[in-house]
Amino acid sequence: MATKIWHRLLFDQADYKLLTELDKLIDRPRSGKSVRKLFEACFHPRGIKELAAPKELRIVAAMYNLLDTFEQGGEAMEQRLAALQALHDEVITGIGGRFRHNTARVLLQLMKELIRERTDQVRRLKLAHELRRALLGQPRFIRRLLKRYYLLEMPESWTQLAFDSHVHDANTKGRKSPTHLIMDAWIKGIRQLQVVYYNYVPRHAADELLQAAAIMAVDVRIGVEFSTVYRNRFVEMIWTPYGFSDATDFLRFLDRPRVVAFTNRCLAAAAYRKKLVLKTLDDFNRQNLKKLNDHFHIRLHAVGDAELLASIRYGQPALEHIAELLAARVRQALDERFSRLEGIADGEMERERREITDLRREVTAEYIREHFIDGRRLSRPPENLRELPEINRYSQLELIEELRRISPGCRITLNLSNLKLEDVVEILFDCRGQITHLEIFNLKDMVLGGRTDDAAINEFRQALNRGDAIRIKQIIVEVLRRLKESKYPDKLERIGRLREILHRLVEYVELYSHAALGARLGSDSASRSSRVHGMGLVVLDSLPKKVRTSLCAAREGRESLQPVRSLVYRQCDYLPDLGRLPVLQRPLFRFLQQHCGCFFQRQERWIFQDNVLELGDASAGNLVALGGFYQSELSEHHALQELTIGNVQELVWYLNSNLKMLCKVLIGFLPAFLTFYWTGDWWLLVYFGAVIWLGITGIRNILQAVLGGGGLRRGSQLLTWKDFISWDRVADSLMYTGISVPLLDYVVKTVLLQRCFGWTAEEQPVAVFTGIALANGVYIVWHNLFRGFSRGVAVGNFFRSVFSVPVAIGFNAAIYGILSLCGVGGIAVILQQWAAIISKLASDCIAGVIEGYGDRVNNITVRLRDYQQKLKLIFHIYARLEVLFPEMEALALLENPRRLQKHLGPERHKLQRTIIVDALDLLYFWLYQPQARNALKRVMSGLTEEECKVLFGSVVVLTREREISRLFIDGLIGRHFSRALAFYLHHYRNYLKQMAELSGRPLPEIAGRKRVH
Repeated sequence: MATKIWHRLLFDQADYKLLTELDKLIDRPRSGKSVRKLFEACFHPRGIKELAAPKELRIVAAMYNLLDTFEQGGEAMEQRLAALQALHDEVITGIGGRFRHNTARVLLQLMKELIRERTDQVRRLKLAHELRRALLGQPRFIRRLLKRYYLLEMPESWTQLAFDSHVHDANTKGRKSPTHLIMDAWIKGIRQLQVVYYNYVPRHAADELLQAAAIMAVDVRIGVEFSTVYRNRFVEMIWTPYGFSDATDFLRFLDRPRVVAFTNRCLAAAAYRKKLVLKTLDDFNRQNLKKLNDHFHIRLHAVGDAELLASIRYGQPALEHIAELLAARVRQALDERFSRLEGIADGEMERERREITDLRREVTAEYIREHFIDGRRLSRPPENLRELPEINRYSQLELIEELRRISPGCRITLNLSNLKLEDVVEILFDCRGQITHLEIFNLKDMVLGGRTDDAAINEFRQALNRGDAIRIKQIIVEVLRRLKESKYPDKLERIGRLREILHRLVEYVELYSHAALGARLGSDSASRSSRVHGMGLVVLDSLPKKVRTSLCAAREGRESLQPVRSLVYRQCDYLPDLGRLPVLQRPLFRFLQQHCGCFFQRQERWIFQDNVLELGDASAGNLVALGGFYQSELSEHHALQELTIGNVQELVWYLNSNLKMLCKVLIGFLPAFLTFYWTGDWWLLVYFGAVIWLGITGIRNILQAVLGGGGLRRGSQLLTWKDFISWDRVADSLMYTGISVPLLDYVVKTVLLQRCFGWTAEEQPVAVFTGIALANGVYIVWHNLFRGFSRGVAVGNFFRSVFSVPVAIGFNAAIYGILSLCGVGGIAVILQQWAAIISKLASDCIAGVIEGYGDRVNNITVRLRDYQQKLKLIFHIYARLEVLFPEMEALALLENPRRLQKHLGPERHKLQRTIIVDALDLLYFWLYQPQARNALKRVMSGLTEEECKVLFGSVVVLTREREISRLFIDGLIGRHFSRALAFYLHHYRNYLKQMAELSGRPLPEIAGRKRVH
């Protein structure tokens, strides 16, 4: 009973409701999941679908839709892409505020955790509560969650140099679908990504990958890794075609006859690799299965080929798949062994329990692969090279020439895994300068060891790029000296080959005289390792200053810093910015722009000078691995702790929202009340000073929000004044303003100004109010920075206090005059007692004007973005109508829904549905979104006459009452349509009248017709 009471105090009803709806969504059959209807691209995230489901449920449903489907191609792919588009619209573009990119990253991560957690109800409630709270976008809370999930804070300008040139998805050895991979890359902050496939590019994977990357604005490239034989071992090279205009162009490239023929030849290499993996599994069953059973004291039967292939679902089999399957089976066997402990003596049971627990800690896919799986079959070619497929028998130069015949525009990257400096010197010379990049840094190889020559290879690369023949010769001579002391079986042949290269040194230097030999840096991530950070690298210089400082100072930062130093510089562009407001088009503003440098929009970007300058010393490196090992620590962080009074931190973070706001108000009220109670002489200030003080702040916040949302001039808009107010924001303001009372009223006004300097509000009003304003400004800056606001906001609030000084002096003079006219005695004492409150009132008046205007501008900016997105779709539909009916006037069709319905034919249902959704979204904007009317007027002022006609014509479809009602009933927005349908039926007539007045178009007769019930 006590636990239930605590949970009600700690969580909101909305948290329970979110979990209930999520459970219904998961348990419902796939075909009946009606929330998916809201993922269609025609629905705007702040449009009519807000009446069908709350935002948090929509985004969680979209995430579930993305993670729940793993099949390749077809409907499953389209479903994942639609879910990703919905998440992008809802979470990335659908969130305003200064911290929106980092907030979106946290939201996406929280949704993943919430969907994966199915058993621990307490943790699910925590995640649901955090998800709803993260939607508020409070910087301090978002930074806390970023730290928990080892996500580095990225600049909100989204200009970070974050990349990864070597990752895998589920089509090779990874565990994520292409859509899931792109989403996770965006969560980590990656802007450039190269996904590598083995032997060929699966067309369905490329299609999904490129579409997902376009949605998330990730610059993605596709590479293909080929294995060729070099001195009795395999060497990998990655082929990256480039020069394509868009995803469709790349898919056309894959469909070319020459590429299709080459792919068919490469399928033999993929089949050979699969054969080697299955033989490795057979080796394990024959040689190491007993060893594994003996080590873990279990009895596993042999793993069959069919079982392994079924566990992979799709993609090319790899050793990682074998290890992961075995790890899952070992864990299951240990759990069964643990369950059989009942009936054993207590002492022996405890010993067995400890042994099983220790063994279970060892069960990771990586541990099993390293100790029980022999992977030599995949690393060395057979003795008879004729057993290899044709592609694998090519020399490195032959393969490159074949690839260049298929795609002249391409990059060839040599993978340095298991290669020494002497190998690289020889391969580069043999390939005649056609290798364009070296994978000079691989995070996985660096962690696991085995790449000792990377620094020397990078030095050789830089010497080649400089054309430094002296240093190149010195390096080759050093390699020859090392070869003479080596134990290579083909040592003499190697020495002879390098001596030949040394004699052709001039030719070698010329190889890269026209195009530098580049460097690639990647993680080789397959999202399966618990020993490396995962995908993603970022240049430290491009991160926010606070993040750079913490990374360099903290222990975690030194672990994340990699031994690579890159030379980068920041480039700033200044673009003319006069077009956003009509008033800025006037000659005065244009003069200021041309001659004073005003009204320019600043854009910055980071550019590599050399992406690998130095390699070897982590303390001097400026490359940071993204992500961390939170998965292994998350169970401790989210352990099932009893939520008791003693666990204060849990209480603070998960308090019921209403109770939390009440606590904030009380925290602010108590110091304010006690200050006035102990220092005041007048009963009004003694008992009501705190109420007056907090009341000034509360009223200012409410009026500021209402005015910013346009609440006092809402006309027929359906929003009430309460809809504009963030009560959590009001509670925060009341808490911090209450804490300021002892500082301003007692410490500054009484102790410092009056007792130390002898200044009073009557005799030295300028000095008194300046001192209080400066102290208030410093306090505001402190709590703004403490709450995670930017320095710009904090400094702006400081000057707000400075500007309040003349206002406070004016208020003081006005009160003095009023009291004098009323014949009140002791005016000096009264003014002195009220000095802090007068200063506070003046400061809040200034704040109300500045922040209210800021809220208004922010609301209008968001509405402008909403209208621009929707108008883009409307004009696209209009263009389609022009194409579909070349001999008819598309505008006339738009303005006559009956005629449009008659002529649409096969396109009718989908196209008319899109037109109706666009019109309903515009109706919802007009009546439910703050500042929508001002924004629409501004948008229409920039449209041509024809565009205004198209806009009006697109909303005339709302007169089709019967068809639209039928669409709602048939599931336009899902099962919960009654509220949206009632909204449409009650308000579309008045809306059409107002739109007709605004656009200057005649009102359709049908719109004014009385509806028959």
